[in-house]
Amino acid sequence: MLVAAVAGLLLSLLQLGADEPLASPQADRLLIDKSDRTLTAVFADGRAYTLAELRFGPSWHLGPKRERGDRKTPEGEYRVIEHRTSRIDYPDVTFLPALYLDYPNEADLAASEALGLDPGDAIMIHGPHPEMAAERMRGHWTDGCAALSAEQMAWLMAVTSEGTPVTIQP
Repeated sequence: MLVAAVAGLLLSLLQLGADEPLASPQADRLLIDKSDRTLTAVFADGRAYTLAELRFGPSWHLGPKRERGDRKTPEGEYRVIEHRTSRIDYPDVTFLPALYLDYPNEADLAASEALGLDPGDAIMIHGPHPEMAAERMRGHWTDGCAALSAEQMAWLMAVTSEGTPVTIQP
């Protein structure tokens, strides 16, 4: 049943209400707006699709990530560096599927170093925790990542590739 729901979601999202499918099913870039809690996938033909109700770390509104463990979401320009989908390949990874970002970038490293801090790592866009209660998922619960619903994440995995630019803005 979930497979049919995801397939239907993918089809409807790829069409985006148009009479014909997108010219390119791969997003040219992703834009995450922390204050609106949205992720917008922008396509080469000018179309865009916005996913709502992203979840961040509980300190997401206190500025960009600067230190490991601060539970803030970074701000800046990043790229998808890896798609992770399989528990067989990544048995120790809790959140799958996931898009790993190239955080920290040079600007993040410089900002953290100037403060004498360790910037952390392993920032990703991922789905829900497989064992987390639904009511807890409504709040901001990540350690600094951006989290989506399972259905949103399935679609995002289908329309992104390694190298996709990601802008995270306040």
